[in-house]
Amino acid sequence: MANCSLSNSARPLVIDTSVTINLTACGLGSRLLLSLDRPILVVRTVIGELEDGGERGQIVLTALDQWRRDRLIDIVDLQGEGCDLFEDLISGGTIDTLDDGEAATIAHARQVSGVAVIDDGKANRIAAQRFPELPLASTVDLISNERAIADLGQDAIADALFGALVGARMRVLPRNISMVVQLLGPRRTAQCHSLPRFVRPL
Repeated sequence: MANCSLSNSARPLVIDTSVTINLTACGLGSRLLLSLDRPILVVRTVIGELEDGGERGQIVLTALDQWRRDRLIDIVDLQGEGCDLFEDLISGGTIDTLDDGEAATIAHARQVSGVAVIDDGKANRIAAQRFPELPLASTVDLISNERAIADLGQDAIADALFGALVGARMRVLPRNISMVVQLLGPRRTAQCHSLPRFVRPL
């Protein structure tokens, strides 16, 4: 599996529903998207999930609309082989199937030779097993990308991570936990209940 593949700026980023929620909650969504300096795509299936997401979904949709008008993201449709792969990923036994947004994100990323940005552990496992050539990244990778740290500073990045963790209960993949805890420090880490209990001070 090609984890956290943000070094090749030619690859578009295809972001999942939870990633849009986290970027909205972090407080620096627009500046972070700008710092990535590459195409950022949201599959229309994700928009449908947000439309069913109540008040929080509407807040995120408002942010997405602004980002689209600012040309920071594009809304795209699944087509052809992407549709077939999507159907395959949502069909079958529960242990090997994905939610619609995750499946659409993976399917489109594979079709356009992009990076699938997903925080869910199960979705990452399935993507890695079925498509080992598909680059994967997480919200944490986007927030803590090198250019964002250089432009905004570590304190601002730590604030953004804290905002996503507290405001959206952002899930953090095991490979990202150590870095997140280091940036947050013990006091703020203790307040982030979506982090594993073993890293939160008592």
